[in-house]
Amino acid sequence: MARPTTRSTVEQALRLDIDTMMRRGVIRVGGHLAGQIRLEFYDDDIVAEFESRTWNSGGWLRLRYLVPDYETGKPLFIMPKLPLWTALC
Repeated sequence: MARPTTRSTVEQALRLDIDTMMRRGVIRVGGHLAGQIRLEFYDDDIVAEFESRTWNSGGWLRLRYLVPDYETGKPLFIMPKLPLWTALC
């Protein structure tokens, strides 16, 4: 299998804004929530299932979605579990 000719960069990644997610009801402090969310990524919309669990000092956000494989075009199931924590600024 050939390697891609370009490297992925941080700028190409999907950005998740916690404030926006809280306004949209995806994350709530002290809550355990689940549902669907539409994420805009370049010219595509990704419909992802989400589950979040938070408490006073942290928590996690899990997303589940399909994206096409760049080489084969076959759908890939993605399911990251992202840790959440509070930070003093």
